[in-house]
Amino acid sequence: MLPADAVFEQPEQRIIEAVAHLPPGFAVTGWASLHLAGARYFDGTVRPGVELPVQVITPTQRVHGNVAFTRAAVHPSEIVLRYGVPCTDVHRALTDEICAAIDVRRAVADIDMVLHAELTSRARFATYLAAVPPRRGIQQARRALALAVEGAESRQETAMRLVWQEDAGLPPPLSNRDVYGPAGQHLARPDLLAPGLGVVGEYDGLHHAQTARRSRDISRETRLRTHGLEFFSFVAGELHDRRAAVRRMVAAVTRAGKARLPQTWTLEPPDGVPPLTLDERIRARELGRDGERVTREMPRWPFPHRE
Repeated sequence: MLPADAVFEQPEQRIIEAVAHLPPGFAVTGWASLHLAGARYFDGTVRPGVELPVQVITPTQRVHGNVAFTRAAVHPSEIVLRYGVPCTDVHRALTDEICAAIDVRRAVADIDMVLHAELTSRARFATYLAAVPPRRGIQQARRALALAVEGAESRQETAMRLVWQEDAGLPPPLSNRDVYGPAGQHLARPDLLAPGLGVVGEYDGLHHAQTARRSRDISRETRLRTHGLEFFSFVAGELHDRRAAVRRMVAAVTRAGKARLPQTWTLEPPDGVPPLTLDERIRARELGRDGERVTREMPRWPFPHRE
């Protein structure tokens, strides 16, 4: 029994408070389910101080406080237990979240962050989403999937990539790929890399302003430029002005085109062995825990089977 005067501040506490007194037959979905699954970028906020409601599927639709209740068809196979809390599985939770997202860019970032947490792969989610019947928000969800990528490591990186691709109209870039020099030395792992244009981009959070970190950033920029890659970066808050961001990106592309520096970098690792793909990493983990996964994540739950 939770104490009446309990203070709930962390996402886990908010989720527990939301379901503490619910009768059997509910399931947490959306950001809350994804957070409990291990996607820590889903903290239940749109921005600091602005919270999202905990989404709960129940047999009857109602609204209570900071909890959004909804009636929805849920197949028993879509229900898993996380820390004793009935939740929708990753694919269903992500679908519910992006269908209800405030816009397509938020939905893209949602998908990117689930992929970053390695809870599923883009190919696996695409297979699931293709079978989802018509529902509110499904077109936004499919548009978001078309723009999502494996490799982004923060919502800000996703925002930068979408400005590059959608606003500036530049070719789709690579995200967080290791770049090496001709002798096999590691040069950097830029947030954004446009190989055909010879340009890299970085999103630098507030911690990059620290003296030691800034010194490392400057050294990284120098290494990249020495090997033929032009550079641009953004700090916290700058991406809100998309027009200014586009101008900075296009300026970097223009500089790279004019400089025509020798491209003495490569994506080929020194040992010649490419890293495992996300699908391969997930499959390797599944092969090592199949028996445990079946018993832990597929409990029986009294949801009606609705087509």
